Amino acid sequence: MSHDHSLVPLWQIPGIIKETEHTIIRQAQMDMHASEIQCLQAGKNLPKSSPIRALSPILDENDMLRVGGRLGKCLKMDVSETNHIILPKGHHVTTLIIRYYHANVKHQGRHFTEGAVRSGGFWVIGGKRMIASIVRKCIPCRRLRGKLEWQKMSDLPLDRLKVCPPFSYVGVDAFGPWEIVARRTRGGLA
Repeated sequence: MSHDHSLVPLWQIPGIIKETEHTIIRQAQMDMHASEIQCLQAGKNLPKSSPIRALSPILDENDMLRVGGRLGKCLKMDVSETNHIILPKGHHVTTLIIRYYHANVKHQGRHFTEGAVRSGGFWVIGGKRMIASIVRKCIPCRRLRGKLEWQKMSDLPLDRLKVCPPFSYVGVDAFGPWEIVARRTRGGLA
């Protein structure tokens, strides 16, 4: 029996989602770091003015920029754990990925969102500031963590501002009526 892929939705075909994700991320990296990618493809050193130079970037088999490091020969860990994909600062794709992970952690704040992005295999350049900016603009987060409002007290009425004898405008009844039960005891009536 042959499989006809024309009847199956695209997202159910194995590998199509990962391939699409790689294409979108590669394009976002190309938009912001084209000169760095060209230097790495040519085997040259990155310019000193490059914002990703400190990350020692490498190109993987899909021509995506990844964070370099000292765990390249570790066989027990996947490449997504040892070398995160570099996401450009301020790009729309980066914003969408951060929003996705922020919703996955149920709007728990910047630290949880940052941890989810990192465990997802991504390294955002200027990530703390960008994640904080996105969380600050998040409408459910603003509702949950909004500033408490205080009602302004109104002016006092004139009756409370005049000098007059006590209990002229306020009465306090502290004396009754009280029910008293009398019982006969040895010492008399109590």
